[in-house]
Amino acid sequence: MKYRIIDRRARNERGFTMVEVLIVAIIFSGIIISLSVLFLNGTTLQARALNKQLVFDDAAFIMERIVRDIVPSQIISADTGGACIDASLTNTLDLNSWIEGHLHYYAYVDDKGNKKIERQVGDTGGMDTYTQEMTSNRVKMTNLKWCIMHPPSMAGQARVTLIGTFTSINQLPVVNLRIQTTATQRIFGVYTPTLGSL
Repeated sequence: MKYRIIDRRARNERGFTMVEVLIVAIIFSGIIISLSVLFLNGTTLQARALNKQLVFDDAAFIMERIVRDIVPSQIISADTGGACIDASLTNTLDLNSWIEGHLHYYAYVDDKGNKKIERQVGDTGGMDTYTQEMTSNRVKMTNLKWCIMHPPSMAGQARVTLIGTFTSINQLPVVNLRIQTTATQRIFGVYTPTLGSL
C-alpha cells in the first residue's frame, strides 16, 4: 500500500496576488518619493544657508576695507547733517589718507545698467590713479550710502555710518544683503567742511 503525504501548508499558501503586489509597490513608491523630497529640500536649505554665509563673509570683508580707509584718514566730504546719501558720480565719499593719498568712493552705472561701487586712489586723471571695483568672486556691492557727522564734542573726529547693499554673483539662489557699520576717524584736528560730496 502506498501512502500519499499531503502537506496541508502547501495547499493553504497560495502566494501574493497581483493586486497585493501592486498595492505594496504603490505604498513603497510613495514612501521613497516622500523621503526623496525631504532630502532634496534639506540639501537646498543647506546650500542656501551656505550661500548666505559666504555672501555675508565677503560683504563684511568689503565693508571692513572701507572702514580701514576711513579710520586713519581725514574726511574731506561735508557733513550730511544726519541724512544718508547714495554714492554716485557727483556724490563721492572723499578721504585724504595718510597711507594712500586721496581716496574717492563713488558709484556709476555700467553699459548693462548695473550699478557698481568703485574705490579710486589718487586724484582724478592723475598719473598714479587707479580704480578698484568693490567686489569679490562671490559678491558685488551694488549700493553704498553714508552719513557723516562731525560732533563738536569730538574735536574734529568724524563719525561715518556706512550702509552697503550686496548681491551674490555666480551662485544660486541669489542672495541680497544689506550691512551697516559705523567708523570713527582717528585723526584729531580741526575739521574744515568742503563741498566734496554735496
